[in-house]
Amino acid sequence: MRFEDVLSEVGVFGNFQILTLIILCLPRVILPLHFLLHIFISAVPPHHCTFPNHGNLSKEDLLITNIPQEPDGSFSSCKMFSEPQPQLLLNRSQKMMVNRSLVQSCDQGWDYDSDTFFSTTVTQDGFIYVRLVL
Repeated sequence: MRFEDVLSEVGVFGNFQILTLIILCLPRVILPLHFLLHIFISAVPPHHCTFPNHGNLSKEDLLITNIPQEPDGSFSSCKMFSEPQPQLLLNRSQKMMVNRSLVQSCDQGWDYDSDTFFSTTVTQDGFIYVRLVL
């Protein structure tokens, strides 16, 4: 008896094969979701140091006076001035020399931009600058 004869006798695709196919396909549908989940849970949104709100300034002016700028013009994510620097508001077109001894690490936590992600493990627990020493 040939294999084709056995298949025609037994049947090619029955309930057992359908059930086996469903059981094998279910994990393959769910597995990509598991692999992509860490992208959304562990994402680090744009952030800067938390600083006290002094006066009646706009958010941009508060950032200029409290957060040092990087060489590319963006605000630092992990440094802040120990005291507000209102002289930086006077002439924004030129780079003013800032005393680097006034720059310190964030000591009051971080403010996160919630435009992209509302809540992640990083924003809830503050796992930004945890460094492991080997």
